[in-house]
Amino acid sequence: MKQRKISIYTVVNSILILLSLTTIGLGIYMTPDNGFFGEFLIALGGTLFGTAVSGVISHFKNKDFFDSVLNILNQNQLSKIHSDENLIREFKTDWHVYYLTINENGEKFWNYYNMNFSSSLAPGILSTEIKVDDNDGIIHKYLMQGLRRESKGPLIIFTKGKNSEEREAIMILPNIGKKYQKYIFGFDFIETWNGQSVISPTIISRNKINGATTNVVDEKTSQRLEVLWDEYSSKDLHYITKK
Repeated sequence: MKQRKISIYTVVNSILILLSLTTIGLGIYMTPDNGFFGEFLIALGGTLFGTAVSGVISHFKNKDFFDSVLNILNQNQLSKIHSDENLIREFKTDWHVYYLTINENGEKFWNYYNMNFSSSLAPGILSTEIKVDDNDGIIHKYLMQGLRRESKGPLIIFTKGKNSEEREAIMILPNIGKKYQKYIFGFDFIETWNGQSVISPTIISRNKINGATTNVVDEKTSQRLEVLWDEYSSKDLHYITKK
């Protein structure tokens, strides 16, 4: 009788399905005593189960399947910030970020970087890694993690330098309730390269503004950003100042 060979991918998928069901069961068991951790385990187990089933159906994409599993597990391990997946799903895409900052000579300028959340596959987790050049041409890596608590609430993004003592930066995007916004405005609470704490006007967009891709944007793009920010601040932003 001819023996039937069992594919290693079938074995791995079967183990993953059992692991996911065990994780879901453990989450259900722990929810009464530890609701947050229990819900997290249920979400993780559900994601693993869905990924495993997709892997069985689409086994011809073995590399993509294993990369997805490793990515999800890695994100769950590293991230300490979780949100309702329904509140952050629309932000799991590629964003272009422009923020106003200042150098050691007191000169203000707009900076740019790419913030790509499209590979943030784990449910309830919005995270990515970015690379930024400093004034000396040294590349610094940062971990960015997003948080949102309610449908009309702001998106808050925490940025922490990897292997760095640099202070954590916080981006707040308050007006994100409208769908299909071309631009989203907010503030970055950051520390400059010379250690100065500043509150920086910030604009993010799904598309590049004037095609700018360099860290320090060109004069034409800077003028466009100034116009966009002035329109936003004059219409939707009100300061309460002490006389």
